[in-house]
Order: sequence, then structure tokens, then C-alpha cells
Amino acid sequence: MGIAAAVAAARAAMQSAIAAYGSGEPLVAPSGVPTDPIMPNEAGTGLTSEQRVAASAANASVRRSVESADEKVGALMQQAMSARAAQRSAVVAQSHGMESDIAALGPHAGSAAGRSALLQALTSRITAAQGILADSHATSQGLAAQLTAVDYKQGGGGGSGASGLPPAPAPGKNDDWAHGGDRRLSSRLTAQFKRDTGKAAELDFLRKHEPNAARFLWHYLGNSGKPMTVDSSTVDKWLTGTTTGYDGINAPGTQVQQNLQQALAAAHSQAVTAGHAVTVSDNSGWSAVGASSSTPDAVHTLGRFSVNTATNINMNPDGTYTMQYRNDLYDWYNFDTSAMGSNENRSVSNAMHDLQSVGWAQDFLVTGSGAVQSASGRVQ
Repeated sequence: MGIAAAVAAARAAMQSAIAAYGSGEPLVAPSGVPTDPIMPNEAGTGLTSEQRVAASAANASVRRSVESADEKVGALMQQAMSARAAQRSAVVAQSHGMESDIAALGPHAGSAAGRSALLQALTSRITAAQGILADSHATSQGLAAQLTAVDYKQGGGGGSGASGLPPAPAPGKNDDWAHGGDRRLSSRLTAQFKRDTGKAAELDFLRKHEPNAARFLWHYLGNSGKPMTVDSSTVDKWLTGTTTGYDGINAPGTQVQQNLQQALAAAHSQAVTAGHAVTVSDNSGWSAVGASSSTPDAVHTLGRFSVNTATNINMNPDGTYTMQYRNDLYDWYNFDTSAMGSNENRSVSNAMHDLQSVGWAQDFLVTGSGAVQSASGRVQ
């Protein structure tokens, strides 16, 4: 390789290292994941005043747990931002130092000794930048582990408990491509660039206050394949939206309402046939949904996923009922090559897909259950 080509390659490598940290703009720490209190509808739950007081106290406890977890997540993200800024500055300093080396040693590169000195200086700068990137990766992995371990301590974790609700059905099998099945040289050579694309997407999600999208992509790039869970408050938030940009499938909120209506109709039919009150517990079964456009964090975390509604219904022949229910979700976190949206979205999705194929990232199972909720009324 000629000296001019070596200098050009070194500059390109240094710019790639800087680009791995994004634009360098400061990230905005999220003020907390918005959560809605899981409150019963006092006008139509059939709960006594004492039960409503207990429910209100339980909701306050849940909110305190969520707020505490939000503080931990915010602190970890602030730590990630500070580390990113310091490490990016260190790489930029190496880039400036390399330019100084080129200016000082370049005029002497015509001699063997001068050429050797310049190549040694370039190699030293690139090695230093690579070391900083390696430290960045180690820092990211450590923070990712801490972020994953944050416990929201939410109720309604999918068990039957005192509510009489059945546990969620088993998730479907993963039908995705083989991990590490792509051994082509061209794929391996471009893997680092594609991983840098994923890290830049993580930072973009943080800027947009989409903590789950950032957290799950972080875990995917960690390449462990370990299952992840969505806390119950987030599950309930993600399953309220009734608009979606995905064709051919319902929005989550629409599907949940269909599940509830079908469960009530089936229980009413049984009560009418029996001629007396019945108690019916069942699962709706998994239905594919498209994340609602009103919850972009869900769109960028899961996109399409599956929803189940567990119900426990006390139904009278006249159609009056009391009901408890819980919504569950599951998905295999992975990427396809036909992502919706902009060219940028498709480019990122394709790059993440390729990382799984070449063995640099690992898909994983995602599950979550919402809080147990109550309702009452009359089937029309």
C-alpha cells in the first residue's frame, strides 16, 4: 500500500470510529417513563368502597415502584451519555493528533525512515482509537446489564393468583434465520459498520425518549439471546392504542376489545344454556397486532407482536356480569428485510438482520403481562 493510500485508509478508519458515537449532540435524559394509574372504574366495577380504597392504595404503591425504577433508568442513561461524550472526545483527540502527525511527518515520507515513522504514527493513533471503542463497548455492556436488571415490581405477572385468571398461553416458536449462518467474507467485513449503525440507532431512540426501543436494541447487540420482559405498566399502555400503520392486522386496543367482547358473548351463551349464573375462565389465544402509532416506543421496540387476553367472568343469564381480565404479549425480537417506513428505517432493519445472520447479534423472546383489571355491566 502506498503512503497516500495508507493515510487515506487511516483517516477513513478514524472517521468511522468517530461516527460510531453519532453526531455528538447531547442526549436529553428522559424525565421518566409516562405511566397511567391502573385504577378501576368506580362507577361500574361492582367493588365496595373498601375494595376501591384498597385498589387505590395498591395503585399508589405501583406508581411509587415505577417512579423509583424510572429514576434508576434515568441515572443509567445519564451515565451512558457522560461516558459517550468523554469517549467521543478521546477519539476526536486521536483524530486531531493523527492530523498533526501527518503534517509533521508527511514531508519526510519520501525516505524509508520517514515513511516508517509516519506509518508507525498512524498505526499508533488507530490502535488508540480502537482501544477507546473497545472500552466503549465494555461500558455499554455493563450499563445494558444494569438497565435490564431494573425491577419495576409490577403486579399482574401472568399467573392465575386470587383473580382466577389462567396463565398466558405458551409463546409461539421462533421461525427466524439461523444465528451465525452467514459465513460470507463480504458479510463479515461489513459487520462492524452495521453494528455502528445499530449503536447510532440506540442513541436516536434515547433522543426521542423511547427507552424500551433503546434498551431492547442494546440487548440484541449484546448477542446473549436471553429473554426479556416488558413491565406491566408499559404493556397496558402499549395495548390501548386503536390506530396502527401496519396493514392486515388490528391495532392492539382494537384486538383487546374484540377479545373481551368475544369472551363475554361466550360466557353469556353458557349462562343462558345453563339457566343459572356461571363462572368462566379462559384465554383468547394469541392474535397478531401492529403497534399503535400513538406509542412510537412500541413501534420501534416490537412493531408487530402477539396479544392474548385472559378473562375470569361471573355471568348471569340476564347478561349482567362482573369480570377480571389481564392482557399478555409476546414477540420474538428480530428484524426483517421489508421494514416499513423510510429508507433509513429499512436500511437499519436490513443491517440488524445481517448482524444476526453473521453471528454478531442474537434474537430473543419478549414477554409481558399487564395488570389485572376489573369491569362490570350487562351484555347487550
